[in-house]
Amino acid sequence: MTAKADIHLQLLRILGKAERIESRWTQSALLLRWSDTDRFVVFESTLKAHALPLGETTERSGVQRTWLDEKLERYPGFVAVRRLSKRLTQAMEERLLKYAETVDRRAFGTLTPSVIRAMGEKRRIPFDASSYLCSQLVASAFDEIGLLVETQATGAYGVASYSPTDFSSQRRNRVLLGYDLGVEIYLKGDEHEHMEFARSAHPRGRRIRRS
Repeated sequence: MTAKADIHLQLLRILGKAERIESRWTQSALLLRWSDTDRFVVFESTLKAHALPLGETTERSGVQRTWLDEKLERYPGFVAVRRLSKRLTQAMEERLLKYAETVDRRAFGTLTPSVIRAMGEKRRIPFDASSYLCSQLVASAFDEIGLLVETQATGAYGVASYSPTDFSSQRRNRVLLGYDLGVEIYLKGDEHEHMEFARSAHPRGRRIRRS
């Protein structure tokens, strides 16, 4: 497998009426591409993947890799991608692929009050790499290949303080060194439908909820 990680994946789960979100996106992931096919692999940490992990026969939670086309068919929400502005170097791709293999099957993280505060305030807190929230995995992967911006006006981030919003077009500050993320291109749903849903989903009293 060649890790052509030139695409960032954003997802929004369709939420129940009692749930609230503070972001238009509830899930972050990365896409990898098989070297001998046009199919893409989703690299993510999630509670429910809506697809089978590669080489496995049952769905599970945690860090995993699944086929993008299977996820698009079954995922109950919006899916968009943001392309990196340029290709990763071969060394970066090799490190990213190795990292994806190393952390596979690690647990899905817990969204504790301290993590929620760190995401809101953008401050560093201790991070236990035995489990990952979705955006923590994406931040860790970018950090592994040397692209994550650590220093912000509010201090050092640390991977635990990243949320899906940080990798979306909602966040205007740069999170990657030497790279930009393009506009969101929808693979499932469209921007107008998405915005209408987002406005109805959190008119007041926002709370972070992730799939």
